[in-house]
Amino acid sequence: MTRRFSRPKHVLFALLLLFSFVSAVSAAEYPTKPINYIVPFAPGGDTDLSARVWAEFASKILGQPVIVINKTGSGGALATNFVATAAPDGYTMLAGGPGPNCLSMQLNKVDYTVDSFIPVARIMVGQCGLFVAADSPWKTEKDFVADAKKNPGKYIFGATGVASWPFFAGKQWANLAGVDVKWVQYQGSGPVVTGMLGKNIDISFGYSVAWASQAKAGTLRALAIDAPSPGNEWPGVSTFKDLGYQGNFTGWAGIFVPKGTDAAIVKKLADTTQQLMNNPEYVQAMKNVNCVANYLGPEDLKKEVDQQYKDLGKVVDELGMRAK
Repeated sequence: MTRRFSRPKHVLFALLLLFSFVSAVSAAEYPTKPINYIVPFAPGGDTDLSARVWAEFASKILGQPVIVINKTGSGGALATNFVATAAPDGYTMLAGGPGPNCLSMQLNKVDYTVDSFIPVARIMVGQCGLFVAADSPWKTEKDFVADAKKNPGKYIFGATGVASWPFFAGKQWANLAGVDVKWVQYQGSGPVVTGMLGKNIDISFGYSVAWASQAKAGTLRALAIDAPSPGNEWPGVSTFKDLGYQGNFTGWAGIFVPKGTDAAIVKKLADTTQQLMNNPEYVQAMKNVNCVANYLGPEDLKKEVDQQYKDLGKVVDELGMRAK
């Protein structure tokens, strides 16, 4: 009887060793085929543009094409769920950010959580900020806050959708600043800028990709930004930190893979991203799409995600918008 039941155990042990060996070899050789980099939003935005820059430069280091795929729907939840349930083999990655990885699971009933992903690397920060029309009477954020406090409910804040991260970041700022403004929803940052130039709204918050070109052209003005260091493209404009705000106003994009992905694969992708930060052509390419090349590794990005998840969660609860 002993011999009869001992063989399957030996066979099982051998199979486990073989599987571990094959997995280790696969991770060491990774990648051996194209990688799909899933963007939860439509082409042309900061997440999409920065993902394409990363894909172009990273593919040269990895030796395999990185294919950017836009998978829109449900405010980014469709793509986020798609990656969460993909095989953890390093060939399906999420172009993550505050919306998909810190906010979507708090607003919607979804099958994934903040812990369904392994943070790999931050590839950029978007220099988000408050902006107004250049011919407005407010030269600084303090100017607007002082005026708004004297005139509660008078000024209009244009927001890019009630479920978007910029909307919640804007709400967080308004709460911390103690200002009462009216909120008008727009379907995207482009319409927000159009509304501002048309004098339909007074102030907004968003990634610099939405307002930078107009600010440089002299039609819009930045009042406050969340500027990374180094890389402040707007010298003279106060940061939220300088102004004393303790909230999290950092807009960023990064790489996330499904939970269970081999650590060696995570390290290779992270190391590749860190290597790109020393490439002046990559840094300039990010700058060309109004993003700042800015790296965080797996551990630091995990801390950033957890903190931003908590900060945004407070706003979600204050608004009574948490999914039930």
